[in-house]
Amino acid sequence: EKKKVKPSYKNNFGKRNPAHAKKVKITLSESEMKKIDDMLAGTEVANEINQMHTAKRLRMKKLRKHMEAEFRELSERMTGLVRTIRTKEYNLNKRIETVGAKLHVELQTLFKTEESGSSAWMWPFIILFVIIMAGFAFGWGKYKKHMKTHLL
Repeated sequence: EKKKVKPSYKNNFGKRNPAHAKKVKITLSESEMKKIDDMLAGTEVANEINQMHTAKRLRMKKLRKHMEAEFRELSERMTGLVRTIRTKEYNLNKRIETVGAKLHVELQTLFKTEESGSSAWMWPFIILFVIIMAGFAFGWGKYKKHMKTHLL
C-alpha cells in the first residue's frame, strides 16, 4: 500500500519557503474587471457577500452612534460632577472664611479682656495661699510648744 504524500512548501523551521511557491501576478484591464464583476453580480455568492457587507456597514454605523451617545452622556456627567465639586469647594471656602473671621473676633475680645487687667482669677490662689500659711503657722506653733515640753 502506498501512502499519498502532500507536497510541503514549508522549510525545516515551519515557515513557508518562497523559493518553492509559484506566484503568478496577473494584471487585468478595467474592461476585463468589469466583465468579471458583471458575471459575478448575479450569483448567490456575490449577493450574500453584498448582504454581509451591508449588514456590517449598518452594524458599524449603529455602533458608532452608540459610542457617540455614550461619549456625550459621559461628558455631560463629568461636566456635572466638575460643576458640583466647584460649587462645594466655593461653599467650603466661604464657610472657612466665616469661621476664621468669627474665631478672630473671639480671640480679639479674649485678649482685650485679659489686657484690661482683670484680677479675678488671682483671688482663689491668694485665699489658698493664706490658708496654707495659716496651717503652717499653726503647725509651727504646735511644734515649738511640743519641743519645749519634750526637752524639759
